[in-house]
Amino acid sequence: MKVRAIAVLCGGLGLLGLGCNMIATWNAGAVAAETHAHLEAPPEILPLVVIKPGETQVLSMTTFCTVGSTRGGGFSLSEIVDGKPVAGKSVAGLDISYSRDGIEVTIPGWSKAVDFSNLPKFAALKEQNLQAFEVTVTASADSKPGLINMHIADSTCNGDCHTNFRILVLPKQAEAK
Repeated sequence: MKVRAIAVLCGGLGLLGLGCNMIATWNAGAVAAETHAHLEAPPEILPLVVIKPGETQVLSMTTFCTVGSTRGGGFSLSEIVDGKPVAGKSVAGLDISYSRDGIEVTIPGWSKAVDFSNLPKFAALKEQNLQAFEVTVTASADSKPGLINMHIADSTCNGDCHTNFRILVLPKQAEAK
């Protein structure tokens, strides 16, 4: 009986600690939001792919989530509109592509992503329980210049990982430097 009472007490204290941590995290987010309220976009530092019509660029990324087979569904890819990801594409295990205005963004399927992540050059990542994968951005010859904000997520049975990146499509006459 005493063991059960101690377990209940410890569980209650654990929930109290979790609640305090959630309040502190929420307050930090509120302070950041207030500090950056004047900005049109969130104050993020994001990777940028600069591309000209007719080019292909590859963005290497890392994640602690699995890039292989998972019950969680794996990768999804969507465009960010008005600050939020719109309904994205997700096909468990297969290559995922998103197209707009002559730009195609592709994330490899499970087997290709695992093969890439297992390359010997990524041994240092493996030691840190990280996996590498590639995002390929292709601009057709008639791609429309402008900025595209993208969201990528990896839903796994052990958790979710996500990030954003930007694509800047230059006019045909511009030089990428």
